[in-house]
Amino acid sequence: MSDAQETSVFKPDQDPMQSPTRAEPDIPKIVPVALTHITPVHDWPRILLVHGTMDRSTSFKRVAGHLRDYEVISYDRRGYANSPFRDRDGTPRKVSWQIHLQDLTEIISERPTVVFGHSYGGTLSLLAAERHADNLIGIITFESPLSWIPGWSRWSHTSIDPSEDIDLEWSQQEAKRFMISMIGEPSWKRLP
Repeated sequence: MSDAQETSVFKPDQDPMQSPTRAEPDIPKIVPVALTHITPVHDWPRILLVHGTMDRSTSFKRVAGHLRDYEVISYDRRGYANSPFRDRDGTPRKVSWQIHLQDLTEIISERPTVVFGHSYGGTLSLLAAERHADNLIGIITFESPLSWIPGWSRWSHTSIDPSEDIDLEWSQQEAKRFMISMIGEPSWKRLP
């Protein structure tokens, strides 16, 4: 097991044999999403974890714990958990598959990366591989909707049209409806 720590930063002028220093979650200016780093002391390819529509980056915490020998990055896609849904003036941020793809490819562009995408995060990962292969050295997808494949729609209740913007208000309502159907109204009302 390495000396990596969650939300740690390894400084270039630091001795590579020393443990990384503890820091606040890194939120780079180039990508307006909340990133969480687990940074080891060596220079292996990093692993980027991309969550799906009904998820957030913290769902990968256990996975990241098993990957402590690697630099692991998970992030909340725009409009999810710690990434802003609205601009400072209260205006909802425009979110589309193109914007999600741009965020993903900006993170990948920094260095060689293996991407693990779950659900819609896997679909975005496949789009990144098709359109922006620089520094993308591998992809793992799990439960990713592939609605552009003939016959896929019969397995899915909805179809993703990547040419359309994502309606975050609708997505939040659908996520709530889904969760209530899974845990029941009384349990939902007890949640913080």
